[in-house]
Amino acid sequence: MIPSIPQKGLAEALEGWSSKGELWQTLAAIPSERDWSWRDSERRAMRVLLAELADLIEDWPTLELEWIEALPAVSHRVREVSPVPGSGVSWAATRLRGWPPSEFVSRPKARVADQLLVASLRWTIERLALVRISAEQAAPDVSAPIRAQLDTAERLLDVEPVASAPAIAPSEVDLTAIAAEGRPWAQLSPVTAALLALEEATVLDLARRLVAPTEERWRLFHLGVFGEVLRALRDRGHVYRSLRPLSATSSGPAFEVVDTAGQSWDLWFEAAGAWKYHGVCDPYADAVAGVPGAGSALGCDVALMRFSERAMLLDAKYSANAAVVGRDGYRAALAYAAEARSGLADEVVSVAVGPTEVVQTPGWTLTDVGQIGVIAPDHLGHALARLFDRRSSSPRAPGSLRTDRGR
Repeated sequence: MIPSIPQKGLAEALEGWSSKGELWQTLAAIPSERDWSWRDSERRAMRVLLAELADLIEDWPTLELEWIEALPAVSHRVREVSPVPGSGVSWAATRLRGWPPSEFVSRPKARVADQLLVASLRWTIERLALVRISAEQAAPDVSAPIRAQLDTAERLLDVEPVASAPAIAPSEVDLTAIAAEGRPWAQLSPVTAALLALEEATVLDLARRLVAPTEERWRLFHLGVFGEVLRALRDRGHVYRSLRPLSATSSGPAFEVVDTAGQSWDLWFEAAGAWKYHGVCDPYADAVAGVPGAGSALGCDVALMRFSERAMLLDAKYSANAAVVGRDGYRAALAYAAEARSGLADEVVSVAVGPTEVVQTPGWTLTDVGQIGVIAPDHLGHALARLFDRRSSSPRAPGSLRTDRGR
Protein backbone atom coordinates (compact mmCIF):
# COMPACT_ATOMS: atom_id res chain seq x y z
CA MET A 1 0.00 0.00 0.00
CA ILE A 2 1.26 3.44 -0.92
CA PRO A 3 -0.16 5.88 1.65
CA SER A 4 -2.03 8.86 0.30
CA ILE A 5 -1.02 12.50 0.43
CA PRO A 6 -3.60 15.06 1.65
CA GLN A 7 -4.29 16.60 -1.75
CA LYS A 8 -6.37 19.53 -0.52
CA GLY A 9 -3.65 20.39 1.96
CA LEU A 10 -0.98 20.12 -0.72
CA ALA A 11 -2.98 22.45 -2.97
CA GLU A 12 -3.40 24.89 -0.07
CA ALA A 13 0.33 24.88 0.71
CA LEU A 14 1.29 25.47 -2.92
CA GLU A 15 -1.44 28.01 -3.73
CA GLY A 16 -0.05 31.12 -5.35
CA TRP A 17 3.38 29.65 -6.05
CA SER A 18 4.60 30.62 -9.50
CA SER A 19 8.18 29.37 -9.48
CA LYS A 20 9.22 25.74 -9.79
CA GLY A 21 12.37 26.71 -7.90
CA GLU A 22 10.17 27.43 -4.86
CA LEU A 23 9.02 23.81 -4.87
CA TRP A 24 12.55 22.38 -5.07
CA GLN A 25 13.78 24.68 -2.29
CA THR A 26 10.85 23.88 -0.02
CA LEU A 27 11.26 20.13 -0.46
CA ALA A 28 14.95 20.49 0.38
CA ALA A 29 14.07 22.41 3.57
CA ILE A 30 12.50 19.26 5.04
CA PRO A 31 15.28 17.51 7.01
CA SER A 32 16.30 13.95 6.18
CA GLU A 33 19.00 11.54 7.27
CA ARG A 34 21.30 12.65 4.45
CA ASP A 35 22.39 16.01 3.19
CA TRP A 36 19.85 17.21 0.63
CA SER A 37 19.72 20.26 -1.58
CA TRP A 38 17.01 21.69 -3.77
CA ARG A 39 19.04 20.50 -6.76
CA ASP A 40 18.59 16.92 -5.57
CA SER A 41 14.81 17.34 -5.61
CA GLU A 42 14.91 18.82 -9.10
CA ARG A 43 17.19 16.06 -10.38
CA ARG A 44 14.90 13.30 -9.19
CA ALA A 45 11.92 15.00 -10.78
CA MET A 46 13.77 15.27 -14.09
CA ARG A 47 14.67 11.60 -13.81
CA VAL A 48 10.96 10.80 -13.71
CA LEU A 49 10.29 13.05 -16.71
CA LEU A 50 13.05 11.50 -18.84
CA ALA A 51 11.81 8.02 -18.00
CA GLU A 52 8.31 9.09 -19.11
CA LEU A 53 9.69 10.32 -22.44
CA ALA A 54 11.94 7.33 -23.11
CA ASP A 55 9.39 5.35 -25.16
CA LEU A 56 8.85 8.35 -27.46
CA ILE A 57 12.54 9.16 -27.86
CA GLU A 58 13.35 5.51 -28.60
CA ASP A 59 11.95 5.98 -32.12
CA TRP A 60 14.15 9.00 -32.89
CA PRO A 61 16.94 8.71 -35.51
CA THR A 62 20.41 7.62 -34.42
CA LEU A 63 22.15 9.43 -37.31
CA GLU A 64 22.29 13.20 -37.82
CA LEU A 65 21.80 12.69 -41.57
CA GLU A 66 18.37 11.19 -40.98
CA TRP A 67 17.26 14.41 -39.28
CA ILE A 68 18.79 16.69 -41.91
CA GLU A 69 17.37 14.76 -44.86
CA ALA A 70 13.96 14.83 -43.21
CA LEU A 71 13.91 18.64 -43.27
CA PRO A 72 11.65 19.68 -46.19
CA ALA A 73 12.94 22.64 -48.14
CA VAL A 74 10.84 25.69 -49.01
CA SER A 75 11.38 28.23 -51.77
CA HIS A 76 12.44 31.69 -50.73
CA ARG A 77 13.00 34.72 -52.99
CA VAL A 78 15.05 37.80 -52.11
CA ARG A 79 15.37 41.06 -54.03
CA GLU A 80 18.90 41.83 -55.21
CA VAL A 81 20.44 44.73 -57.17
CA SER A 82 23.61 43.96 -59.14
CA PRO A 83 25.75 45.77 -61.79
CA VAL A 84 25.48 42.68 -64.02
CA PRO A 85 22.42 40.64 -64.96
CA GLY A 86 21.99 37.38 -63.09
CA SER A 87 19.54 34.59 -62.47
CA GLY A 88 15.94 35.68 -62.06
CA VAL A 89 16.44 39.21 -63.41
CA SER A 90 13.25 41.31 -63.43
CA TRP A 91 13.36 43.49 -66.55
CA ALA A 92 10.28 45.45 -65.53
CA ALA A 93 11.81 46.39 -62.18
CA THR A 94 15.16 47.07 -63.85
CA ARG A 95 13.60 49.45 -66.42
CA LEU A 96 12.09 51.54 -63.60
CA ARG A 97 15.63 52.37 -62.46
CA GLY A 98 16.53 53.92 -65.85
CA TRP A 99 17.39 52.79 -69.39
CA PRO A 100 19.83 51.68 -70.56
CA PRO A 101 20.36 49.98 -67.22
CA SER A 102 23.46 50.51 -65.11
CA GLU A 103 22.25 47.97 -62.54
CA PHE A 104 19.90 45.03 -62.66
CA VAL A 105 17.12 43.97 -60.27
CA SER A 106 16.70 40.25 -59.77
CA ARG A 107 14.74 37.92 -57.49
CA PRO A 108 16.68 34.68 -57.41
CA LYS A 109 15.00 31.65 -55.85
CA ALA A 110 16.70 30.00 -52.88
CA ARG A 111 15.74 26.77 -51.15
CA VAL A 112 16.09 26.75 -47.36
CA ALA A 113 15.04 24.35 -44.64
CA ASP A 114 11.56 24.77 -43.17
CA GLN A 115 12.11 27.29 -40.36
CA LEU A 116 9.23 26.03 -38.21
CA LEU A 117 10.71 22.55 -38.09
CA VAL A 118 14.27 23.73 -37.52
CA ALA A 119 13.37 26.24 -34.79
CA SER A 120 11.12 23.72 -33.01
CA LEU A 121 13.76 21.01 -33.29
CA ARG A 122 16.39 23.25 -31.73
CA TRP A 123 14.06 24.32 -28.90
CA THR A 124 13.20 20.71 -28.12
CA ILE A 125 16.81 19.52 -28.15
CA GLU A 126 17.99 22.35 -25.89
CA ARG A 127 15.24 21.75 -23.31
CA LEU A 128 15.70 18.00 -23.45
CA ALA A 129 19.46 18.34 -22.94
CA LEU A 130 18.83 20.22 -19.67
CA VAL A 131 16.40 17.54 -18.52
CA ARG A 132 18.97 14.87 -19.38
CA ILE A 133 21.76 16.56 -17.42
CA SER A 134 19.65 16.78 -14.25
CA ALA A 135 18.22 13.28 -14.66
CA GLU A 136 21.64 11.67 -15.12
CA GLN A 137 22.95 13.42 -12.02
CA ALA A 138 20.22 11.64 -10.05
CA ALA A 139 20.56 8.29 -11.87
CA PRO A 140 23.44 8.00 -14.38
CA ASP A 141 21.88 5.04 -16.22
CA VAL A 142 18.43 6.55 -16.67
CA SER A 143 19.23 7.56 -20.27
CA ALA A 144 21.01 4.32 -21.23
CA PRO A 145 18.21 2.90 -23.44
CA ILE A 146 17.98 6.15 -25.45
CA ARG A 147 21.55 7.40 -25.22
CA ALA A 148 22.25 7.02 -28.95
CA GLN A 149 19.13 9.00 -29.88
CA LEU A 150 19.91 11.76 -27.39
CA ASP A 151 23.56 12.01 -28.44
CA THR A 152 22.55 12.25 -32.09
CA ALA A 153 19.99 14.97 -31.39
CA GLU A 154 22.44 17.01 -29.32
CA ARG A 155 25.08 16.86 -32.07
CA LEU A 156 22.57 18.55 -34.38
CA LEU A 157 23.05 21.75 -32.39
CA ASP A 158 26.43 22.12 -34.13
CA VAL A 159 25.18 21.14 -37.60
CA GLU A 160 23.53 23.50 -40.10
CA PRO A 161 20.78 24.49 -40.49
CA VAL A 162 20.07 23.77 -36.81
CA ALA A 163 23.27 25.46 -35.59
CA SER A 164 22.20 28.92 -36.78
CA ALA A 165 18.47 28.52 -36.16
CA PRO A 166 16.72 30.30 -33.27
CA ALA A 167 15.18 28.13 -30.55
CA ILE A 168 11.46 28.94 -30.73
CA ALA A 169 8.75 27.08 -28.83
CA PRO A 170 5.97 25.99 -31.21
CA SER A 171 2.29 26.66 -30.62
CA GLU A 172 -0.37 23.94 -30.44
CA VAL A 173 -1.21 24.58 -34.10
CA ASP A 174 2.47 24.31 -34.95
CA LEU A 175 2.70 20.96 -33.16
CA THR A 176 -0.11 19.58 -35.30
CA ALA A 177 1.66 20.76 -38.45
CA ILE A 178 4.96 19.27 -37.28
CA ALA A 179 3.39 15.88 -36.55
CA ALA A 180 1.85 15.86 -40.05
CA GLU A 181 5.31 15.94 -41.67
CA GLY A 182 5.80 12.24 -40.97
CA ARG A 183 8.87 10.54 -39.55
CA PRO A 184 10.81 11.69 -37.52
CA TRP A 185 8.66 14.76 -36.88
CA ALA A 186 5.70 12.70 -35.71
CA GLN A 187 8.05 11.25 -33.07
CA LEU A 188 9.41 14.69 -32.16
CA SER A 189 6.04 16.36 -31.69
CA PRO A 190 4.85 14.51 -28.52
CA VAL A 191 8.23 15.06 -26.84
CA THR A 192 8.03 18.77 -27.65
CA ALA A 193 4.47 18.83 -26.31
CA ALA A 194 5.59 17.21 -23.03
CA LEU A 195 8.38 19.74 -22.59
CA LEU A 196 5.99 22.60 -23.32
CA ALA A 197 3.60 21.20 -20.71
CA LEU A 198 6.46 21.21 -18.21
CA GLU A 199 7.12 24.89 -18.93
CA GLU A 200 3.45 25.77 -18.46
CA ALA A 201 2.64 23.43 -15.54
CA THR A 202 1.58 24.84 -12.20
CA VAL A 203 3.73 24.03 -9.19
CA LEU A 204 0.96 21.74 -7.92
CA ASP A 205 0.85 19.83 -11.23
CA LEU A 206 4.62 19.49 -11.12
CA ALA A 207 4.53 18.11 -7.59
CA ARG A 208 1.85 15.56 -8.43
CA ARG A 209 3.39 14.46 -11.71
CA LEU A 210 7.13 14.47 -11.06
CA VAL A 211 7.64 14.32 -7.29
CA ALA A 212 4.83 12.05 -6.08
CA PRO A 213 6.13 9.00 -8.04
CA THR A 214 9.63 9.32 -6.52
CA GLU A 215 11.25 8.41 -3.22
CA GLU A 216 10.62 12.02 -2.19
CA ARG A 217 6.86 11.47 -1.95
CA TRP A 218 7.09 11.70 1.84
CA ARG A 219 8.20 15.32 1.49
CA LEU A 220 4.90 16.11 -0.22
CA PHE A 221 3.13 14.56 2.76
CA HIS A 222 4.89 17.10 5.01
CA LEU A 223 3.74 19.92 2.73
CA GLY A 224 0.23 18.48 2.63
CA VAL A 225 0.04 18.37 6.43
CA PHE A 226 1.19 21.99 6.58
CA GLY A 227 -1.53 22.92 4.09
CA GLU A 228 -4.13 21.06 6.15
CA VAL A 229 -3.16 23.20 9.13
CA LEU A 230 -3.78 26.31 7.04
CA ARG A 231 -7.17 24.95 5.94
CA ALA A 232 -8.16 24.08 9.49
CA LEU A 233 -7.15 27.53 10.73
CA ARG A 234 -9.26 29.19 8.05
CA ASP A 235 -12.23 26.94 8.83
CA ARG A 236 -12.08 28.17 12.44
CA GLY A 237 -12.18 31.79 11.32
CA HIS A 238 -8.52 32.59 11.96
CA VAL A 239 -6.58 34.64 9.43
CA TYR A 240 -2.96 34.27 8.39
CA ARG A 241 -0.36 35.93 6.21
CA SER A 242 2.88 34.63 4.76
CA LEU A 243 6.09 36.00 6.27
CA ARG A 244 8.76 34.15 4.30
CA PRO A 245 9.30 31.39 1.72
CA LEU A 246 9.20 27.80 2.91
CA SER A 247 12.88 27.15 2.28
CA ALA A 248 16.05 26.29 4.14
CA THR A 249 17.60 29.61 3.12
CA SER A 250 15.23 31.66 5.28
CA SER A 251 14.62 31.57 9.02
CA GLY A 252 11.80 32.42 11.37
CA PRO A 253 8.11 31.55 11.32
CA ALA A 254 6.56 31.03 7.90
CA PHE A 255 3.18 32.61 8.70
CA GLU A 256 1.63 34.95 11.21
CA VAL A 257 -1.76 33.74 12.43
CA VAL A 258 -4.30 36.02 14.10
CA ASP A 259 -6.97 34.10 15.99
CA THR A 260 -10.59 35.13 16.49
CA ALA A 261 -9.65 36.87 19.76
CA GLY A 262 -7.12 39.05 17.94
CA GLN A 263 -4.07 37.29 19.36
CA SER A 264 -1.03 36.71 17.16
CA TRP A 265 0.59 33.28 16.72
CA ASP A 266 3.64 32.04 14.82
CA LEU A 267 3.22 29.18 12.35
CA TRP A 268 6.49 27.36 11.68
CA PHE A 269 7.40 25.05 8.82
CA GLU A 270 10.31 23.00 10.21
CA ALA A 271 10.53 24.48 13.70
CA ALA A 272 14.11 23.67 14.75
CA GLY A 273 14.95 27.37 14.46
CA ALA A 274 12.40 28.39 17.09
CA TRP A 275 14.93 28.01 19.92
CA LYS A 276 17.42 30.43 18.42
CA TYR A 277 14.65 32.74 17.20
CA HIS A 278 13.32 33.18 20.74
CA GLY A 279 16.74 33.13 22.41
CA VAL A 280 15.95 29.99 24.40
CA CYS A 281 18.50 27.27 25.20
CA ASP A 282 17.72 24.01 23.39
CA PRO A 283 17.76 21.06 25.83
CA TYR A 284 18.91 18.65 23.12
CA ALA A 285 21.97 20.76 22.34
CA ASP A 286 22.98 20.67 26.01
CA ALA A 287 22.37 16.93 26.31
CA VAL A 288 24.56 16.02 23.30
CA ALA A 289 27.26 18.62 23.88
CA GLY A 290 29.81 15.83 24.32
CA VAL A 291 28.76 13.93 21.18
CA PRO A 292 30.52 15.31 18.08
CA GLY A 293 28.34 15.16 14.98
CA ALA A 294 25.09 14.65 16.88
CA GLY A 295 23.49 17.47 14.93
CA SER A 296 21.90 20.80 15.72
CA ALA A 297 18.61 21.62 17.45
CA LEU A 298 15.67 19.27 17.15
CA GLY A 299 12.44 20.60 15.75
CA CYS A 300 9.04 19.27 14.79
CA ASP A 301 7.77 19.51 11.23
CA VAL A 302 5.05 22.09 11.91
CA ALA A 303 4.47 24.26 14.98
CA LEU A 304 1.76 26.77 15.82
CA MET A 305 3.06 28.78 18.74
CA ARG A 306 2.23 31.70 20.97
CA PHE A 307 5.64 31.99 22.58
CA SER A 308 5.88 31.19 26.30
CA GLU A 309 2.15 30.43 26.41
CA ARG A 310 0.72 27.71 24.15
CA ALA A 311 1.85 25.61 21.20
CA MET A 312 0.63 22.86 18.90
CA LEU A 313 3.47 20.66 17.60
CA LEU A 314 3.14 18.30 14.63
CA ASP A 315 5.42 15.46 13.54
CA ALA A 316 4.53 14.11 10.08
CA LYS A 317 4.92 10.32 9.89
CA TYR A 318 4.53 9.13 6.31
CA SER A 319 4.51 5.35 6.44
CA ALA A 320 2.20 2.40 5.85
CA ASN A 321 3.71 0.78 8.94
CA ALA A 322 1.42 1.21 11.94
CA ALA A 323 4.35 0.93 14.36
CA VAL A 324 6.22 3.75 12.64
CA VAL A 325 3.18 6.01 12.74
CA GLY A 326 1.90 4.96 16.15
CA ARG A 327 4.84 3.95 18.33
CA ASP A 328 7.56 6.12 16.74
CA GLY A 329 5.12 8.97 16.22
CA TYR A 330 4.02 8.89 19.85
CA ARG A 331 7.62 8.94 21.07
CA ALA A 332 8.45 11.89 18.83
CA ALA A 333 5.35 13.83 19.90
CA LEU A 334 6.15 13.18 23.56
CA ALA A 335 9.77 14.30 23.13
CA TYR A 336 8.81 17.48 21.28
CA ALA A 337 6.27 18.32 23.98
CA ALA A 338 8.79 17.79 26.77
CA GLU A 339 11.32 20.02 25.03
CA ALA A 340 8.79 22.75 24.29
CA ARG A 341 7.69 22.83 27.95
CA SER A 342 11.29 23.66 28.91
CA GLY A 343 11.21 27.12 27.36
CA LEU A 344 8.90 27.60 24.38
CA ALA A 345 5.40 27.11 25.82
CA ASP A 346 3.65 26.38 29.11
CA GLU A 347 0.79 24.43 27.51
CA VAL A 348 1.36 22.00 24.65
CA VAL A 349 -0.69 19.91 22.26
CA SER A 350 1.72 17.58 20.44
CA VAL A 351 0.66 15.13 17.74
CA ALA A 352 2.03 12.64 15.27
CA VAL A 353 0.21 12.93 11.94
CA GLY A 354 0.04 9.76 9.88
CA PRO A 355 -1.68 8.79 6.61
CA THR A 356 -5.45 8.40 6.61
CA GLU A 357 -5.11 4.73 5.65
CA VAL A 358 -3.16 4.06 8.87
CA VAL A 359 -4.81 6.35 11.43
CA GLN A 360 -8.51 5.53 11.31
CA THR A 361 -9.60 7.60 14.33
CA PRO A 362 -7.75 10.19 16.44
CA GLY A 363 -6.31 9.05 19.75
CA TRP A 364 -5.40 11.32 22.66
CA THR A 365 -3.84 11.05 26.08
CA LEU A 366 -2.93 13.59 28.75
CA THR A 367 0.62 13.49 30.12
CA ASP A 368 2.74 15.58 32.45
CA VAL A 369 4.05 17.51 29.44
CA GLY A 370 0.73 18.09 27.70
CA GLN A 371 -1.79 16.47 25.39
CA ILE A 372 -0.31 13.83 23.08
CA GLY A 373 -2.16 12.47 20.07
CA VAL A 374 -1.81 10.33 16.97
CA ILE A 375 -4.08 11.61 14.22
CA ALA A 376 -4.65 11.76 10.47
CA PRO A 377 -4.50 15.00 8.44
CA ASP A 378 -8.28 15.38 8.42
CA HIS A 379 -8.29 15.33 12.25
CA LEU A 380 -6.29 18.55 12.51
CA GLY A 381 -9.42 20.56 13.22
CA HIS A 382 -9.84 18.52 16.42
CA ALA A 383 -6.24 19.26 17.39
CA LEU A 384 -6.75 22.99 16.90
CA ALA A 385 -9.91 22.83 19.01
CA ARG A 386 -7.88 21.35 21.85
CA LEU A 387 -5.33 24.15 21.51
CA PHE A 388 -7.67 27.12 21.19
CA ASP A 389 -10.55 25.88 23.33
CA ARG A 390 -8.04 24.76 25.99
CA ARG A 391 -9.97 21.56 26.55
CA SER A 392 -7.99 19.27 28.88
CA SER A 393 -4.91 21.36 28.17
CA SER A 394 -3.39 21.41 31.64
CA PRO A 395 -0.85 18.74 32.60
CA ARG A 396 -2.49 15.90 34.52
CA ALA A 397 -2.26 15.60 38.25
CA PRO A 398 0.38 13.17 39.54
CA GLY A 399 -0.95 9.63 39.78
CA SER A 400 -3.97 10.26 37.55
CA LEU A 401 -4.58 8.56 34.23
CA ARG A 402 -6.58 9.81 31.32
CA THR A 403 -7.09 8.55 27.81
CA ASP A 404 -9.38 10.10 25.24
CA ARG A 405 -9.96 8.16 22.03
CA GLY A 406 -11.79 9.24 18.93
CA ARG A 407 -12.71 12.73 20.11
